[in-house]
Amino acid sequence: MADTPATADAVIQLHGVCTRFAAKQVHQDLNLEVHKGEIFAIVGGSGSGKSTLLREMILLHRPDAGRLQVLGVDLMTATPAQALDLRQRWGVMFQHGGLFAALTVLE
Repeated sequence: MADTPATADAVIQLHGVCTRFAAKQVHQDLNLEVHKGEIFAIVGGSGSGKSTLLREMILLHRPDAGRLQVLGVDLMTATPAQALDLRQRWGVMFQHGGLFAALTVLE
């Protein structure tokens, strides 16, 4: 599929994303495009799949189906080096502490 002017500058592209945890369907045929210079928000109720979507976009979880592309990298086939590069370019802030209380700073 060739890029059209509408998708050529997309920095995030999701097409047909489906995510399931056992019997729970989290995403079904999810589509999203975010273009360079746009500001977007993911809003929804508790349990609606916001965190799951973000985890998929930083390669902490892979969806069951669909196409995810971030900054030109196909997340479904990303190499470990590509995944590391993407993670180093994203900032993530956890709602509740993201630190491990049992570990020291050195660990």
